[in-house]
Amino acid sequence: MATVRLFSVARGVSSSSLLQNGVRSSGVIQSRSVSGGDFKYITPEEPSMEFREMTDRAASSIFWSELFRGAAVTFAHIFKEPATINYPFEKGPLSPRFRGEHALRRYPNGDERCIACKLCEAICPAQAITIEAEERADGARRTTRYDIDMTKCIYCGFCQEACPVDAIVEV
Repeated sequence: MATVRLFSVARGVSSSSLLQNGVRSSGVIQSRSVSGGDFKYITPEEPSMEFREMTDRAASSIFWSELFRGAAVTFAHIFKEPATINYPFEKGPLSPRFRGEHALRRYPNGDERCIACKLCEAICPAQAITIEAEERADGARRTTRYDIDMTKCIYCGFCQEACPVDAIVEV
């Protein structure tokens, strides 16, 4: 245990005021008066470290260190480019494998390409395609009704692959 010796150097300053202003410890205080001036011996008490105090200190230091690490991560991400977009107003790039709405293609003269073979209707796993066909006056078989229920469609693309005349495409 260390002992501290306080001197009062100035005549107007007492060692008790030094003790109150400088060292605030509840230790054993001894006073002596010598021809060289007043001084006091102070023996500070060592802080008792109970298990509860040690765990409180450890928890406090861990809390603050983790808090500062978390703040550092947060501030680092503030200045990075955002990973998301404002969707309804900004559109991301489309993949070349994107399969969108179905469309029936036509020949350049305006006739439908579909020959009503019903292969797309047969291959559709969701049974979303309905085709009705009739023969024309010229003997060609064409569709009178071609419906795709888009609420059933799973956008697999089998109908596009099965079509022998490339009449149906996904755009």
